[in-house]
Amino acid sequence: MVLSMDRWRGKTAVITGAGAGIGTAIAAKLVEKGLQVADLSHRALFISRPTTSKSAKTTDGDTEKWRKVLNTDVLGLCIATREAIKVTLANN
Repeated sequence: MVLSMDRWRGKTAVITGAGAGIGTAIAAKLVEKGLQVADLSHRALFISRPTTSKSAKTTDGDTEKWRKVLNTDVLGLCIATREAIKVTLANN
């Protein structure tokens, strides 16, 4: 049986540890399948990571690519943190 990732295409996967080892390999495969990946590891570099579906150079990157990277990596992290705090508070 072959599992399809089609239903996840365009969605964001949150990975801790996508900056090294097996996490990097998994993140790369998810991006290959059309997912966006937000790396929450402590070693994550901000803009030019291979785990980000769109990369933008700091010095001459395209503004739209920057917007997509920021929406995924920064806004995504903020929303995930907000939701985690809500769940934590709701469950004491």
